[in-house]
Amino acid sequence: MWGYKVDDEFQLLSGLYFVDLIWTPYEHAHEIFVTFEIEKDGRRAIKNLEKLFGTSAESVEKPYQHYTIIHDCKLTKGNKQIIQQRATQYNIHLFENVKNDSIEKKRLDDELKQLRIEIPEIIKRKGKMSDIL
Repeated sequence: MWGYKVDDEFQLLSGLYFVDLIWTPYEHAHEIFVTFEIEKDGRRAIKNLEKLFGTSAESVEKPYQHYTIIHDCKLTKGNKQIIQQRATQYNIHLFENVKNDSIEKKRLDDELKQLRIEIPEIIKRKGKMSDIL
């Protein structure tokens, strides 16, 4: 509906690691484009970031955007600082306690809506390209 192919439990490095959810635009040649790690309580948030950002770019394609979503609570101060430091290097977005915090949930919803790909516009552009060829 938003112009992405969706895969859950996406394998990295031949199944050594998994990413909870990825979105890949149909028109681009990316294997992964937007990634999501969704954690119930945040204990594994840093470990899951390292799967993507602690490995070499030759081994794992870095996503255009990454979302760490903590469902039921907030991160500890120390863990939040580590994730915020990584966010200065990559397009990492952190959302905490989305189950219980309506403002944070709305912020996540608004952020994701900005990633929407307009399908009619893609079809229109693809049609123009085929006319040229």
